[in-house]
Amino acid sequence: MGGKGGARNFVKSFIDPGLLFQALSKHEDMLPEFGLYDTISRNQSIDPKGLVQVLPLVKDLIKVPPSAEIHTNPLRAALLRVVCHNPSVNTSKWNGTVWANIRCERIGVLLLHMRRLKSSDEVRKAAAKLTSRDLMQLQEVIDLIQFEPEEDAPKKRALKKNVSDVSLDSEGYPRFNSPVQKGKGTGQQDTLVKGENQTLVKGSENPLLKGHASSAKDSPSPSFLRRRKGSSVFSPGASQPAESHSPNLAKAMGFTSKSKDCKKKTRAKKVKQDSPMKKPASSGKGMQVKKPAAALGESAKLPWKKLRIVFARKPQRGYITGTQEIGGKCKLIVEVSSIRSAQYKKVINTIYERLKDDNLSKAEALQLRSELC
Repeated sequence: MGGKGGARNFVKSFIDPGLLFQALSKHEDMLPEFGLYDTISRNQSIDPKGLVQVLPLVKDLIKVPPSAEIHTNPLRAALLRVVCHNPSVNTSKWNGTVWANIRCERIGVLLLHMRRLKSSDEVRKAAAKLTSRDLMQLQEVIDLIQFEPEEDAPKKRALKKNVSDVSLDSEGYPRFNSPVQKGKGTGQQDTLVKGENQTLVKGSENPLLKGHASSAKDSPSPSFLRRRKGSSVFSPGASQPAESHSPNLAKAMGFTSKSKDCKKKTRAKKVKQDSPMKKPASSGKGMQVKKPAAALGESAKLPWKKLRIVFARKPQRGYITGTQEIGGKCKLIVEVSSIRSAQYKKVINTIYERLKDDNLSKAEALQLRSELC
């Protein structure tokens, strides 16, 4: 037997096929057809009248497993045994295996709907559709169903209550530093000091020191590797030591400062280079001259060879297309939407008449649209 399926699908009990054969052989007349339940699926609502029609068969099947859940393998084997015992049961055009699978699926739907009737809400719906006699018979079969306790149901995990103490400092605030190592005293931390001799200083609160300044009491000078290009490694207020190296080397490394005259010359030269040069006035020769708007209007005063009005729905609008060339492609002239004017159709028709009669240009058509709406 395989393991269980989903969270609500537990392992069904494996019933002996012989017991199922005894229950099915008593109702061989019902096995070919289940009435209304030949067309009802598992996801559809319960049909109480259809259950009453096959109630004797369902009652004997529920007596075998009180949980009303039967594994498909023994049920299929019992149905095949019924066909072998009485071949006239199979009235369909299918062979015995297919017929057994179909009947097995139908019996599964019957048992599922019977298990649903255990809830009071479903019984109330069934009582509204059945007579008192049919309801009493159905209630008698429902009382035979006994659900097994869900032993394999996953237990809910509960979190353990574990209050952890937070390390606090002398003022009562949480301490976010690293934990104290084993064998060290309380409050003693190891601080790494970089230099020629890398040693651990206990209880030190000073920042990390580098190079020869690790033994000095004053704050170290800025790092030579972190300085900007051309800047001195010494602070402006600090006194520079006497240079014991070559002056050319000191100048290359930036130890010497430039004189004021040299700085002024450099600044003046930089300003002169940065000042933009004024471009000479263009003579205008060889430049393309833009045509005035009047020239466009005169060229567009040609008669329209073709005009067309189109009304669209999404969004509601109307627009006019046309061309001034014989056989030319129609292009958009003017468009009026319902947002611009609720009477956009009337405005489009007015512009169309003016274009047709007065041969307005596209610019004049746009001007006319702005006047009308």
